[in-house]
Amino acid sequence: MLIAAAAGFLLPEDTTDVVAAPATTTSTQLAPTTTAAPVTTTLPPSSSTTSPSTTTSVAPSTTTSTLPDETVAGFVDLFAAALASGDEPFVQERLHPAVIDSFGEDLCRAWVTREIMALSQYQLVSEDGGPGDRSFNFPGGSKTITDVFDATVSFVFEGQIFTNPTNFALVNSEMHWLGQCR
Repeated sequence: MLIAAAAGFLLPEDTTDVVAAPATTTSTQLAPTTTAAPVTTTLPPSSSTTSPSTTTSVAPSTTTSTLPDETVAGFVDLFAAALASGDEPFVQERLHPAVIDSFGEDLCRAWVTREIMALSQYQLVSEDGGPGDRSFNFPGGSKTITDVFDATVSFVFEGQIFTNPTNFALVNSEMHWLGQCR
């Protein structure tokens, strides 16, 4: 558990800790598009014209298309890039809402600034399972989170290399990370 504790990662309830993952918001949704099929209407000739006139009107129809759910591998790449470039807003925004609700926004923000942004060489080692529902122990009790993925990541923290089991979860098609704010 020392390795998991080093970066505050959360593990499912059958262990004593919780597992952590990265955070930031980048929309993967496409904006609705409007397409229309032309409608042609022929009007009878008027008394001053010898040829018929044609009017074209367009009836709008809206089609919404979305990109597929974000993958663990894709998210880890974004998270690693955010850490390397100092994009703290991305890391903060992608911390799972259940974590923030349980530990409090101020504590989580300070923890991300102090510890998570100090991680380097963050990379995915393996995708180990999911999606599924998992129960996590949080202050105030156990919470079940849906669409959880299990993975193993490696990173450098304070000069030491760690390899950790961790969890990520989909929220509205975007991957979020789970952690233990402190």
